[in-house]
Amino acid sequence: MKNLIIMFLLINSYVSFGQEIASINFNTGDKEIDTHLNDVNVYAAANYDLFKNDLNIKFGAAMDEVDKYIYREKVPPAEVYYGYCLSSSSGKSFSSVMKMRSDKKGWGAIAKDLGIKPGSEKFHALKSTTLKKINKEKMDKMKKDKSNQKNKSDNKKENQKKDK
Repeated sequence: MKNLIIMFLLINSYVSFGQEIASINFNTGDKEIDTHLNDVNVYAAANYDLFKNDLNIKFGAAMDEVDKYIYREKVPPAEVYYGYCLSSSSGKSFSSVMKMRSDKKGWGAIAKDLGIKPGSEKFHALKSTTLKKINKEKMDKMKKDKSNQKNKSDNKKENQKKDK
């Protein structure tokens, strides 16, 4: 039974994250952060376990807490990541930041409520944290690998059509 549950969870995570991730407008108030958060979603989709491990190492995130928000609450991985960034920058708990988000507040409004004003020193520290906490090179490699896999798959389909 335990093996069956583990198998179900693995298949479910593959199906949930194995699909293409649509671009999301996170409305953080900073285009570079919004772009980076979309990259974070791609990275998490390509390797969810590595993503969770990064959150654990960089923010002390509990693995089951990350799973709770992503699987039960259906929060995109990048929003969980940004919640940890805001929590780290503001000193507020992660759960209180995510509560603000679940109350339908936008990320820019949440940052302001946490005392992080656009252009301020705190904002630049948040931006630096956000852009550096998950390694951009690692994400770029994941995107490149995913793109190469898609190209191989497309080529294989094309060759199969030719053979018919």
